[in-house]
Amino acid sequence: MANVIENDSGRTVLLAANRCTPEGSRMAIRFALAGCRVAATYPSKGHPLASTQSVASHYHYSLIDPVESLLKAMGESGAALVVPCDGLAVRHLHTLYANLPATPEGSTVAGVIDRSLGDQAAFLLVDSRHEVQTAARAEGLPAAESFAIGRAADPETLAQTLPFPWVMKSDYSWGGRGVRLVQNLAEARQFAQQAGTPPSLAMALKQILVNSDRAAMGEWMHAKRTGLSAQRPIPGVHANTVAACWRGAVLATITVEVLSPQANVLPPVIVRIVENAQMEQTVRHMTNRLGLSGFNSFDFVLEEASRVAFLTGFSPHCTATTHLNAGPGRDLVDAFCRKWIGQGATTQTPVHPDPLVAFFPRAWAADPNDPILGTGAYDVPVEDPPLVKRMMELVASDQRYIAFKTRFASLIGFHNRN
Repeated sequence: MANVIENDSGRTVLLAANRCTPEGSRMAIRFALAGCRVAATYPSKGHPLASTQSVASHYHYSLIDPVESLLKAMGESGAALVVPCDGLAVRHLHTLYANLPATPEGSTVAGVIDRSLGDQAAFLLVDSRHEVQTAARAEGLPAAESFAIGRAADPETLAQTLPFPWVMKSDYSWGGRGVRLVQNLAEARQFAQQAGTPPSLAMALKQILVNSDRAAMGEWMHAKRTGLSAQRPIPGVHANTVAACWRGAVLATITVEVLSPQANVLPPVIVRIVENAQMEQTVRHMTNRLGLSGFNSFDFVLEEASRVAFLTGFSPHCTATTHLNAGPGRDLVDAFCRKWIGQGATTQTPVHPDPLVAFFPRAWAADPNDPILGTGAYDVPVEDPPLVKRMMELVASDQRYIAFKTRFASLIGFHNRN
């Protein structure tokens, strides 16, 4: 179990999470091990952050007024740094920044957000998958060509000039809803209807009742349409580089190739830690171009024929691999804390002994009989048993829902045949 620091607001980091996913909890453990006091704000008691022993103080992330509740958590925790754990938290932080009053208190909060995210002038770029891709290509970097939908074109208009298949994407997506390979206009329209609008009430209720995830209800209530775009698919291996950044400079990176087949739509299950100079060069260039701070994730495809790394996506928040520690220069939290508070980890965290990493609990959910689960590559947070228990409970709940849905669909099909 990581040490929980109770009274050092100068080293307090606030983790902000809407989605009921494990990334925030894994980061809480790493920051606590680095000697920071960890606070967290999240929407429900079922969230993994509620079970994480490394969190010293807990705050409610309101569905009704998320920006105001985020400001309250920042003030009461005394956080000197905010780490967003999903795209909605990033958007809320930028909205908060834009509406801060011209007072000493407002200036203090603005300073924390600047330190946490970087140049606010770049927000209109990082707020859109399409705009980031366009900016990367304008810089002469290898990046997948992106086409905006719902701005300059719609699926039918775009189909007249861009042949199928497409990889369609929506901003601020989650749970596999935001990326899909579509083969024809009918599939493109279906995706635009489903992913380009807030989740249905039925989907929001499912997320609350099955996954203890209230963020979808917040999206349904606020009913904000997200941006849509399409890319030409690039055959090859999916890869990712996550960077710890400080005012436009890269402090450390960790790069992985994705081995699990569902790389297109879901967080990876199994990855291999690698080095790729071209990906790192792209990341450093874009980090400087956008003036980034904090933890930022860049998605790539290594083209099958040439092995050229094409940028395909960007997420300005911590993701599945951000907490990993692959040694000096590839330990993001340690590098960031050395820059921020002038010290590294106070307790030596385990370096991943193998390039392979199987993520807990997704690897178990994908295949409980996979031999990799019995090796050191299986990345279980053994230092935090309550968190392990809660994450397994969430997986079991989701599996029961999937089994029920499958049986129900079979019964309906049998009834219709008769």
